[in-house]
Amino acid sequence: MARRVRDSVNLLEENGLVVQEKLSDDQADALIEHVNNLGHSDDNIPEWEIRVNIMPDHFLQIWRQCETLSRKATVEFIGDPGFGIIRILIPKCDDISDSSLMTEVVSLREFVGGRNGTLMIERCPSSVKEHIDVWGGTNPELSVMERIKNQFDPNGTLNPCRFMGHI
Repeated sequence: MARRVRDSVNLLEENGLVVQEKLSDDQADALIEHVNNLGHSDDNIPEWEIRVNIMPDHFLQIWRQCETLSRKATVEFIGDPGFGIIRILIPKCDDISDSSLMTEVVSLREFVGGRNGTLMIERCPSSVKEHIDVWGGTNPELSVMERIKNQFDPNGTLNPCRFMGHI
């Protein structure tokens, strides 16, 4: 993260802008973490946290889908179009049920998957985890991962179903 901040400062200076204050590496890391968490702290953790990875040329399409979702529920999202990453945070709210929200997230996952992206649910209510694959593992790579897991753990004793695709 600190490297990205330094690169940004260098780019600004190379283009004639005067940088009034430079942050230390620790300050830069703290700032970026605060921005990435959209101001949430340990005592204010969102109920849902979702990470979308997409090719940068599809970023705007996915961003617009996030905007559509934000009209149905309280949703905060931040993205990095250069890296093709969108983080979606959804606080606990009463304006939409978990099942309705789960339906919306599955729909978004299908939209993302149709553009060769992935959507992983990093945090959600336990009741939702019983009905949805948080990893979103429907990729053809899963068969390769499953064969590797079977070679190292033929009896399936090491963390069963704890990896994407319930491997």
